Amino acid sequence: IDFASRQIPDSAWAADHAKFSMAWLPVCPKWREIRKISAIQLFTSQRLDASQGLRRKKVDELVEFVKHCCEKRVAVNIGREAFTTTLNLLSNTFFSIDLSIHDSSGSQEFKDVAWHITQ
Repeated sequence: IDFASRQIPDSAWAADHAKFSMAWLPVCPKWREIRKISAIQLFTSQRLDASQGLRRKKVDELVEFVKHCCEKRVAVNIGREAFTTTLNLLSNTFFSIDLSIHDSSGSQEFKDVAWHITQ
């Protein structure tokens, strides 16, 4: 509930996202309803267990990338690569595709946009 009732940026009002997103709604009956649906439908043990393979795959990809960098003696920006892993996990969960690849600027651009929206 840390983000509940915080100031909503103008960008969140596009397409009325601020009216329907649990991230932007104040604590109210609609927020509670969305939170309840999330708890009952999205974040159940069965749903989380079903996605374990995908989580394992994305972590394995991260480990393989870090291993490759170590072999080449290249520094790894762990924050950026962890964000890429998380972004790809979420995008695969919802869209069945990776939105970024490790060692690219794409995930950093997405992170910058997301950071700007939430400030």
